[in-house]
Formats: sequence, structure tokens, C-alpha cells
Amino acid sequence: MVNSSQRKLTYVDPAWSIPQMSEALLGALRGVAPALAFGAANRTRVPEEVAVVIQTSGSTGPPKEVALSASALISSAKASHNFLGAQLGQSW
Repeated sequence: MVNSSQRKLTYVDPAWSIPQMSEALLGALRGVAPALAFGAANRTRVPEEVAVVIQTSGSTGPPKEVALSASALISSAKASHNFLGAQLGQSW
């Protein structure tokens, strides 16, 4: 039985175009599309708040999966934007 507070995890295809990747990431961040796995993952579903799953480099042991929430990713982007002194509409 699948927990209703979980969402599907989709593997990122390296062949996706930038618009495809942008659309998938935006959907994952908004919670209206599957979460994205960048690299191998040992699961097919993740908690509802997870937007992205990545692997660590494994520098102190085997690589481990790290689940990142949409709020953590958005907060990080906002903090980076502010630190860089970027203005609305600028890219970095």
C-alpha cells in the first residue's frame, strides 16, 4: 500500500532539453509533478515535501541519497540572489 502523503519520484533524463528540465523542476517545486531524482535512487516514492533527490559524493563512505524539499531549494536560491545583490529579472 502506498502512503497517500508520498509522491512519485522520476529520474531526470540527460537527454531532456532545457525547457523540459525547467518544466519538470518547476512542477516538482510547486508540488504538482513528480519529485526529480538526479542520479540513481533506491526508491520510487518520496515524502510529499521532497522536490529533488541527489546523491552525495561519498567522500567518507558510499554515496548517500539526500532528499531536498522545495522550501529548502527556494530558500537557498533566494539567499544566493540576495547575497549576490541581484535585482529582479537578473540571472546568475
